[in-house]
Amino acid sequence: MAQTYTLTLHNRSTQPGFDFVVYAVVPILSGLQGARPDGSAPGRARRENAPRNFPLAWQARPVPYQEKTDFCWSLDYSLVYASVGCRAGAAWSAAQALPVSADDRNQNTAQLTYAGDAYVLSRKRPGRPPDPPETYLETSATVPHWSQENGPSVGVAITTGPAGRSTPALVTDSGPNLLHVATLRPAYYIWAGQQDPGTQTDLATVLGHQQVTFDDGAVTAEWTLDADNRWIEGAPPPGPG
Repeated sequence: MAQTYTLTLHNRSTQPGFDFVVYAVVPILSGLQGARPDGSAPGRARRENAPRNFPLAWQARPVPYQEKTDFCWSLDYSLVYASVGCRAGAAWSAAQALPVSADDRNQNTAQLTYAGDAYVLSRKRPGRPPDPPETYLETSATVPHWSQENGPSVGVAITTGPAGRSTPALVTDSGPNLLHVATLRPAYYIWAGQQDPGTQTDLATVLGHQQVTFDDGAVTAEWTLDADNRWIEGAPPPGPG
């Protein structure tokens, strides 16, 4: 397992009913499968008409006034899918998760197929030539045409919590004969409001979210929601309030 990251969030806001939410944005670029003019396989998907990415409420929980909480994770990744289309505000849960590693050709590529009224997500060996931090998910011609009701959709999960749970972080719509390229270099954002874990989100419409960065080599970060409902980096100052 990779090294554990810890994000500590303090609540100094008297605003009732807030959940503290963490998003991990792992971009997925989608396009048609194909070959370069020289016949070699493309390392990246084409950009034309790429489906939208939907970050999920990756980790979320209520934090009472004057309390704090630790969100923990490790950079162990899985590719995931579900038989439903993406839509902001809707819940999303994975039907299957397949661990991947960007720097290993035998573990960097997955394939989604469909047979007997069921999807199967399996490892493709050998996969694509390693180009870290990218990993790849190909869909076969057997995958049904996309629909909002039945999808499919695919995404990336990152391991969370002490139990090492594979938790979906970002999803996008899929269909037959596609290549999805996920860049395994997360950007982290925090937000306070009402949102259930696993809810699909359009971050462009979420006001007040705050990006969280980790210094080189650092695996801990600390932020405080202050009395004026502003995110402040660091622990709360000593004293009341």
